[in-house]
Amino acid sequence: MKYYWKDVVTDNQQWKALELKVEGLTPPAMQLLSGSNWKMKLVCEDKPVMWGLISRDFCDIGLVRTFEEDSRLIKNINSQEVEKRKGLSSEERLKSWSRYFAEEMVQANKHFFYDSIWLFEGYKDFASPPNYGTTVAAEDDFDAFTYAHWDRELLYSRRVDEYSGRLKWWRKKAIEGSLPPVFAWYIPSLGGYWIIDGNYRLRAAILERKEIPVVLAYSGEYKEAIMNPDFQRGILHSLAKAEGQPVSPKTADSMNQHLVAAFDDRPYFQGKTVARVKIKSNEEWLAEVTDYLTTIDYPEREKYIKQLKDEL
Repeated sequence: MKYYWKDVVTDNQQWKALELKVEGLTPPAMQLLSGSNWKMKLVCEDKPVMWGLISRDFCDIGLVRTFEEDSRLIKNINSQEVEKRKGLSSEERLKSWSRYFAEEMVQANKHFFYDSIWLFEGYKDFASPPNYGTTVAAEDDFDAFTYAHWDRELLYSRRVDEYSGRLKWWRKKAIEGSLPPVFAWYIPSLGGYWIIDGNYRLRAAILERKEIPVVLAYSGEYKEAIMNPDFQRGILHSLAKAEGQPVSPKTADSMNQHLVAAFDDRPYFQGKTVARVKIKSNEEWLAEVTDYLTTIDYPEREKYIKQLKDEL
């Protein structure tokens, strides 16, 4: 197995993400399985972790989660790792934790990686615009069946014990401002952010009303930029009209951004999900969900199963 990484910075030379290229990996323990009609299944070592179905209007995702404890992929973060990053700035801390999670995953016996280019993108506070997922996560009562908002939600993968010493410790770190980021896998085809590590940290930050740092991992590839001559001419025409007129610094900055966007021919990164086509039919997928909800004696399961069936 080989892996290479480099830092990705913005045009202003601010750190944005860690780019990781991996080759020759062992098969992932956690895999996404797919089928027709926007239905999916996430498994860890063949044990179901989640069934998902995208609604017809692409606004919601119907989810059935098992909160499988054996789906843990990396070891718990210890106090030494937290302390060594305590004095870093927010940017440097995200950068350091991104490397930590990347190293943990490539060295772990169980992982969700496949040969590809991966970005580990850091967010200082996932609750601030344009990311509203944590405001919804605050309302998550760890129900097996839930509807999640498309492309907006951090999804708990395991239940949190509200009275545990572990949560108490993470709440203390949230108050101190040294809480490590939540590490989540962004699955573009599902439109969801599946927590790999950090269920307790997310809960701690929400309960203490503190910033929620997040590191998102997602795979993809670089695509050649497609230039739009009409858009370029329009930008140049607007600049020509504004020539010689006084403009505010804010307006000048906006004009520069539009100019760069119009003529930037650098390759861009497009996220994609690799899934195994293993779900043979709607009936098979729905039967699995029905069996699971029956096994756990889920209340009003007939009503929710009908909702899922109507979406298929």
